[in-house]
Amino acid sequence: MARVTIRDIAAAAQVSPSLVSAVLNRNTAIRYSKEREKQILELVKKTGYRPNRAAQVLGKGRSRQIGVLSYSPADPSVARLIGELEKQLSRRGYSAIYGFWSDFGSIRGAFDSVLAHPLDGLICMHNELAELIPSGLPTVFYSDVPGRCCVMLNYGRYFDLVLSYLAGLGHRKAGFFGWQSRELYDLFREKAVRLNITPVKKWSPKSSGFFEDARTAALELFSKGERPEALLCRNDVVAFAVINAAEASGIRVPEDLSVTGFDDIPPAAYFIPPLTTCGAPAERIASSLLDRLFDGARPGLLEIDMDLKTRATCAPNRKKSAVSC
Repeated sequence: MARVTIRDIAAAAQVSPSLVSAVLNRNTAIRYSKEREKQILELVKKTGYRPNRAAQVLGKGRSRQIGVLSYSPADPSVARLIGELEKQLSRRGYSAIYGFWSDFGSIRGAFDSVLAHPLDGLICMHNELAELIPSGLPTVFYSDVPGRCCVMLNYGRYFDLVLSYLAGLGHRKAGFFGWQSRELYDLFREKAVRLNITPVKKWSPKSSGFFEDARTAALELFSKGERPEALLCRNDVVAFAVINAAEASGIRVPEDLSVTGFDDIPPAAYFIPPLTTCGAPAERIASSLLDRLFDGARPGLLEIDMDLKTRATCAPNRKKSAVSC
């Protein structure tokens, strides 16, 4: 379906495109009646018209605003990255327009809200709905979107680091707790098998990245009599939840169960026991995203390597269980 333009709205209302523009931008220098305003706004709603803000910015000059579309900052790693983006954008003389979502049903609304503003560029932390982004708007994805400018964490290196560490401790079975992406789970399986670690599906339940959901999933797993020897967790908050549920179930970490996190958020170092995890500094991620954006957002993928922080939630394997996978 062809995109509805301001000229289409003007033709339907039998007015000039400049009058439609005045109504949409609340330009009081051009006179129009309340009835005409109502007519135009109703047509906009009926047709689903969305202004081409990229064209407006090109026509008026730079807005010095960057859109940021992101998962909810209730996730501590997201909050840390958002804070760093805000700081670095400010240094460059820009401000940010944010759109957040906490579930898939609210993603479209976040896109529409941010894209309604005049923007010089966009950082998008979602790998779908790219077709909603105006073609003239420089965009960097914090994800992998074929043919677009992308920055993402090097998950292959993450699995290599953590699984090699666990293999060195004698672990031969592991689960990936709280995963959501099938692609990521398949990569975990592939890397585990290469290191002679058996990926155990029933130790790998799906979960959100939030504490309560992950703790419920962990308690359910342990209530079935499952005693995993090693769990890689989707993020540090999920790891905290797994350790909490393990303690409540009479499972000791790390004596009975080795647990690793992901993101290396600041509390990970002070948790009891301090969490073994993997991550990249938020400063590095933010600067990589902004450098690519201000360098023209040329297509291609930049992967950011992570560092393994070995602390106190992993121990040598003392089990010789024959769990089915």
